[in-house]
Parts: sequence; structure tokens; C-alpha cells
Amino acid sequence: MASTVQNITSTSHSQHNTEDMEISLIDISKVLYRRKKLIMLVIGIVVFAGMFYAFSKERVYEVETILLSSSVKDLQSINVLKNNVNSHDILEKFIATFQSRRLKKEFFEKFKVLESILGEVPKLNRDLVINGVFEKFADSFKISSDKDFVRIKLIGTDKQNIGIWLDGIVEMANKKTIQVLVDSLENEVDTEIKSLNLEMEVMRESYLRKRDDELAILNEALSIAKELGINKYSFNPSASYDSRTSAVNAASHNSPIFMKGTRVLKAEIKNLKQRKLNDIHIFGLRELQEKVARLEKTKIARADAIKNMKNNLRAVTVEQNGVQSTVLIKPNKRLYLILSLVVGVMLGVFCALIFEFIKNSKNIVRETKIISE
Repeated sequence: MASTVQNITSTSHSQHNTEDMEISLIDISKVLYRRKKLIMLVIGIVVFAGMFYAFSKERVYEVETILLSSSVKDLQSINVLKNNVNSHDILEKFIATFQSRRLKKEFFEKFKVLESILGEVPKLNRDLVINGVFEKFADSFKISSDKDFVRIKLIGTDKQNIGIWLDGIVEMANKKTIQVLVDSLENEVDTEIKSLNLEMEVMRESYLRKRDDELAILNEALSIAKELGINKYSFNPSASYDSRTSAVNAASHNSPIFMKGTRVLKAEIKNLKQRKLNDIHIFGLRELQEKVARLEKTKIARADAIKNMKNNLRAVTVEQNGVQSTVLIKPNKRLYLILSLVVGVMLGVFCALIFEFIKNSKNIVRETKIISE
């Protein structure tokens, strides 16, 4: 019996709460309807303020260029002169070149970006202003890459020039990258020629030292021959003779050099001292000279190909120009409009309820005074 009474009581309470909720929602709806003009006014003010702010805010644009890796034709042109070069390597060189601060600084000065942004550079703190504008310009580039393409974005406020700047700096980076490749090709031959010339110089210096050693040995043998009175050559069948290394060769066969006699020794010493053409006596030198001659001819033959490469070769292929992709990114007018409407509705409803609350409070105070009187 008690449980039944509790159920009936709880049911009646829930019905009462539901009715109160319905009455409250109905009352709120009536209040909002009565205050619809106020709500619309608040929404209009907020939307107007939001859009005024959006239109008065500085416009920021974004341009984007998409670059593909080197074409097959360009790769073939490079590999004619240098093997084992692939498109990925060239793309990596291009990215490294593009990201360098030196390139951006050169472009910044050459294309007068500072004057385009500021118009007139202030005389006060001139260097500080220039560095600040440059840092902002350099940091405005965003680059992302994949295996076969690069995506570069530039953000700025100059709608007319921002696309031109992006395309211009891409072209500059392309030329710089090709220049690096060309320099490596030219240096490759020059480095090999220098290496061979250095090797030949070492061989000549080594030969001169050996010749000085041989002169010293012959002069010593001459002194001994004079002391012994040996004037003519005494034949020793165990020794062989080599005009280029006579002293050393004889010594290596344990045949005393002074046995050649003073006449032969003097003749050899005279010949060594008067010798002007040393190269013919240096073993392997002529082969190196031939290699250098071939490389020199190769260098001349490659000059035209390298010149053509500078003018026609591209490190990257432009899939989309920056000038063709200018997009307004700030302010986002649609976003400002939506936010203004949402805030306007919320603020309008709040104002309507506040005004209604104030009005009801005044009525309650008035009725209380009347009853008390």
C-alpha cells in the first residue's frame, strides 16, 4: 500500500515537472517572440561589426607552385656528360638551393621586394627595418616535397606581385641548381687534369733527385779512378750497362764504378749535367702526358654541350605557376559571417531574456508596493 502511494506521488511530481518545463519553454518562446525586434537588431549589429572587421582587416594571399622532377630528356642531356645522375638527386639539389638564405637575399635585393612592400624605406633604423622585412619575407615560403614533386607556397599581402615573386625565385633556384651541376662537370675534368699534372711533377722531382744521387756517385767514382790511375774502361762481364742508370746499375751488380775509368766517368758526368730533356728518361711520364692531352680535348668538346645545358636544361618542370594560383586566405569572410551570426543570435537571445527579466522585476516591485499600501 505504501509503495503504491509512493508511485502515485512520484508520478504526480514528474507530471508536474514536465508541465513546468513545458510552461517555461512556452514562456521563453513568447518572450523571444515579443523581443524579436531586439534580437534582430542585436544580430544585425554583431554581423555588421564582424563583416566591417573582416573587410577592414589586411588581406593575406597565398600562391602555390607545383614542380615536377627533371624530364627524361633533361636527364639524358646530363648523363651524356656525367653518368649515374637521377632525377631525385637533381630535385634534392634544387630544394637545398631554394632553401638557402643567400638565394632569398639575392632575390630580395634584385627584385626590389622591400620597395614593393614598404614603398619608401624609412631613414630611421633603416638596417633594422630592412632585416625585419627580409626575415618576414624569407619565412613566408613553405616547401613540401615528395619523391617526384615539390610544392612551394608563398604567403603575402601584395596580390599583384606575390605570384611573380614565387615564379621568379623558382626560376632563380633552377638556374642556380643547373649552375652547380655544370660547375661539377667542369671541375670533374679540371680535377683529373690537375691530379695528373701533380703526379707528373712529382715524377720529375723524383727523377732530379735520382740524377743528383747518380752525379754524386759518379763524382766519387771519378775521384777513386784518378787515385788508382784507371783511365780506360775495365770490362766486367758480370755487369750490364744502362745509359739511364749506369752508376746505380753497375753498383747493383757489385761492379766497382771507378773501373769504368776516368774518361767514361767524365763523359757520363758531363752528359748528366748538360741533359736538358729529362722527360724521355722518366718511365711512364709519356703515358700520363697523353692522358692529359685527351682530357684537354674532352674539355674543349664538352664546352659547347655545357653551354647548351646552361641555356636549355631545367632542374625541375613547372606543373603550376604561382601567378595562376592566387588565393585569398585571410580574412575568411564566410567564417566571419557564420561566427557573427552565431554570436549575434546568442547575444540577441541573452539581451531579450535580460530585458524581460528587468521588466518582470519592475512589475513585481510595483505590485508589491501596491499590495503593501
